[in-house]
This record gives sequence, C-alpha cells and structure tokens, in this order.
Amino acid sequence: MRFAICDDDAAERERVAALVREYLHAHGSDSEVLTFAGADELLRAAADADVFLLDILMPGTDGIRLAKALRARNRDAAILYLTGSTDYALDAFGVRAAAYLVKPVEREKLFDELDECMRAHLKRCCTVEVRRGGSVVREQVLLDEVIAVEYHDHRLVYRLTGGRTLTGNYKRGSFETMAAAFHAMPDFLKISASYLINERHVRQLAGDDFIMSDGQSYHVTRRYQNAKKRYIDFILE
Repeated sequence: MRFAICDDDAAERERVAALVREYLHAHGSDSEVLTFAGADELLRAAADADVFLLDILMPGTDGIRLAKALRARNRDAAILYLTGSTDYALDAFGVRAAAYLVKPVEREKLFDELDECMRAHLKRCCTVEVRRGGSVVREQVLLDEVIAVEYHDHRLVYRLTGGRTLTGNYKRGSFETMAAAFHAMPDFLKISASYLINERHVRQLAGDDFIMSDGQSYHVTRRYQNAKKRYIDFILE
C-alpha cells in the first residue's frame, strides 16, 4: 500500500507521518509513506496512493478541491481528512471521504480509521496460483493492478501494472472455471473467449479495440460486443 499525507503545517505533517509509520510497523507492513507540503505539490507530483490523509485549509488549492482532482484519477482511494475546522464535513461527504477527524488527531482514532482502510484494501486483493521455479505458490495480487487475465494452453496469464506478468499453473479446465473469480467481478470485461480486461485500465476504445494503460491493445470479438456497451456505461457513471 501507499499512503500520501498533505498538510502545509510541517510539524503536523511530520507528526501524522510518524503515526502512520508507527501503525504500519506494528502491522508488519513496509508500505510507502509520502508527504507533501500542499495540494499543488501533490498534484504536480501526480502521486497516486491507496490512502490520502489531507488537510483542508491550505494555501492555493484546498483539500476539498484536491480530493475532487484525486477522485478523477482514482475512484477507490480512501480519503481521510485531518483538519482544524468542523465547517467542511458536508463537502467531505461529497468527495466520499472515509473519515473526518479534527486536529489534534488522537492516535487511537487515527489507528481505527487506518484499520478500516486496511480491511477495505484487503477486500480488493485476490489470491492466485502461480509458478515459481518448479513449484506452485499462492500469491496475493491487488485487483487494481491487474490489467488483463489471459488464457493460453490451459494456463492463466496475469498482466499487471509495471510490466509485470504472472503465469499460472497448468490445469485441465475452461477459462470460465479457472478464472471464475475474475469473471464474477464487475470491473472485468470479457472481450473474447480467452481474455478478460480490467475496465479501470482502459485508456481508449478505438472501434473494436481496447487500448490499455500499458499500451497493449485487446480486440473485442463479435460474440462479446456487449463489453463495449458495459465500458461506455462505466465511464458515464
């Protein structure tokens, strides 16, 4: 996981970062913690995260407008507001903030909210069987990082962000059976007999071709044309 903290108050920013690192250490997590001195700095860095801890009253872009910009590129990240004002709770609701904590933030309350973020994150993970050398191991993958699932010669191939690829174990079974969990997920579109793509990683629909975030193109076959309608419905939500 990745955590991003944005606060123009340096002392408060470092205090929250220390608390988050304490929480992660207690849970045996090596997650990354990023800090930003303002909304504009965070936006310029184009930093993405699973959890954003934001102040609201900051010079330049405030925390509410910042959250709207973040939501445009990451609909699933958790947003926690840590602010000295109680006046923006309704605005926070409008950007689907997971929490609204008033400074000085209590350690126990922050940890409770981080617990909720961790639980939500784990729900977005899936366990897959892959080959490691001569062995088959079970590995957790974050669904948000799965660009596509392919079926080749009775093996599942998982195309992940960062150019990574995982290859599953050989099994005698249909694509529908072997990748049943992904077939059941609404974010994954079946575009042919052997391909599922993650609609959140589609960057362009060009005719019958989906262009993905890694530049790979996947063609929609005639039987699965409904995938295009589902994708258009998704982007219009």
